[in-house]
Amino acid sequence: MLSQFRNDSLNQLRNLVPDKIIHFANSRIPANYTLVAQPDVNSLHKIMDLTNELKKLEPKQFYYPENILHLTLIGNLSLTTDIEKLKQNLPRIIKNYNFSFNLYGIGSNIHSSSVSAYPNNFSFHALREELRRLVGAHGDNFSSIIKSYEYVGWISYLRYLQKPSREFLAKLYSYKDTQFGQLKPQIIKLYKTTSKVLAEGDAELIYTLNL
Repeated sequence: MLSQFRNDSLNQLRNLVPDKIIHFANSRIPANYTLVAQPDVNSLHKIMDLTNELKKLEPKQFYYPENILHLTLIGNLSLTTDIEKLKQNLPRIIKNYNFSFNLYGIGSNIHSSSVSAYPNNFSFHALREELRRLVGAHGDNFSSIIKSYEYVGWISYLRYLQKPSREFLAKLYSYKDTQFGQLKPQIIKLYKTTSKVLAEGDAELIYTLNL
């Protein structure tokens, strides 16, 4: 599935055209719970180096501030979700997985662009499914656009506020083989949020797990 994701993601990135891009409204969404991993300092710096380069071409796009960059485990969980059960069992579940990633290349759909996070010798899909079974809720269906999205992670760093130029999309594609390093998250956070990007003021930190 990882090689399938790589192929699907590259095709998606290669075939982007400016007129198909959907602009990010940055409006509030229905309140939900979202479980994310916080990138380490080295990973954050490498991603911020990328965004700083892209800003030179198109500074008016929405670039995630460093403090809200994250890798989503499961998102868009209903407020009726048994969060206490999740908090009690999450440490045990995470210990059963080699929870680390290879940050390699970038992807982009018509809404946003992200750094791809390939799991190192563990099934991210199995982890997600175990968490869903635990809380009795599915949340986001990551396979709705590309089936293999369920098997990988990503760190979104860009949302399109305006139509990008062809030069900008070509610049994105030039990063397709960039190695951003290894990520072994040390912190997992649970948010209650009304923001798709976990914007400050619209995202309340509910729980923190230090790994």
